[in-house]
Amino acid sequence: MTEIDHSQDSEPKSVLTYLSSSKKPLVIFGAGMDTQEIIKRFFPVFHIQANAIWETVIGRVGSNCLGYPVIGLEELVEKYPHADILVPTTLYSTNLVAQLTNVGLIGNVIRMDNRSKADMAKMAQFFQTNVILVKRVYSLLADEKSKKVFMNRINFLVTREIQYIEDMYEPDQYFDADIVKLKNDEIFVDAGAFDGDTALDFAERTNYNYAKMVLLEPDGNNFTRLIQRTLSLKNIECLNKGTWDTKDSLSFNSGERSGSSITSNGQSRIEVDSIDNILHGDPCTYIKLDVEGAETKSLFGAAKTIRTFKPRLAVCVYHRIEDIFLLPLQIKDIYPHYQIYFRHHSPTEYETVCYAINEK
Repeated sequence: MTEIDHSQDSEPKSVLTYLSSSKKPLVIFGAGMDTQEIIKRFFPVFHIQANAIWETVIGRVGSNCLGYPVIGLEELVEKYPHADILVPTTLYSTNLVAQLTNVGLIGNVIRMDNRSKADMAKMAQFFQTNVILVKRVYSLLADEKSKKVFMNRINFLVTREIQYIEDMYEPDQYFDADIVKLKNDEIFVDAGAFDGDTALDFAERTNYNYAKMVLLEPDGNNFTRLIQRTLSLKNIECLNKGTWDTKDSLSFNSGERSGSSITSNGQSRIEVDSIDNILHGDPCTYIKLDVEGAETKSLFGAAKTIRTFKPRLAVCVYHRIEDIFLLPLQIKDIYPHYQIYFRHHSPTEYETVCYAINEK
């Protein structure tokens, strides 16, 4: 059997050759793009089967990714204490090392260098081609922290060096006190409400003195949990639909927990509608969009509401590569007087958020 040095990155062929002959259980880290690429590209060729995918993003735990169950740290420790843990180099962070060290599993890690020079060159060329738009967004940003987050994300996408992500992580997603100053009588529209996690956080941060919440979640399982978890909240409207630029019925990939999304080949269909239609001209003070790549359409569908009421916006810009510069420009096109901020709220590549604020 091929020997693996657990203390350093190893090139793909030696890792994959080892895993193809190993008798140990196998858990691979991360349910995102990097891990999926490894599974789809190499596992069939080397006849490798994993037992599970370990994920630190709570919203993904309990879902299914490419046929594998997505588990959390507790289940990893309980069920797979002797497993090989395959970690792509692009995800090997200080936070990850700390978690595995704390539970005594750091010695199980196999680090596979998954950085492709061709892919990185292609990504660099993409941003060079769009450099005018990148510079335009950079010049619009309201503070130095936003500029750092913006450039760190681009540098991460080009180099896949996880340090760029670690260097900009902050807690308090959607409610950074330096940017979002909540008041009494807020009207909150939560598009991509998942299981109510953000709604519950919002309610607590307003001391339950908000005026109304409109919670939109298209995934059936998530919606059931959303209803159950928000039963105690007052003045909420829960809608089992997604946001778009018009009323429609669309193909949907369900059952992915927080990653469920609109797709051309989904196994189900969902109802979608525009925020303008859903609100019927009523006001709102804060719109959050975490809609797995449907942010552009959703912003178009909220344009009248945005122009009329100038609500705060929190828009996720990590689902598509181009979103990091196209979505801020779209927001400024809808209402030019917004101040634009960027923050990143995860130790992984997920949860980069663009905030648009119309407050002094």
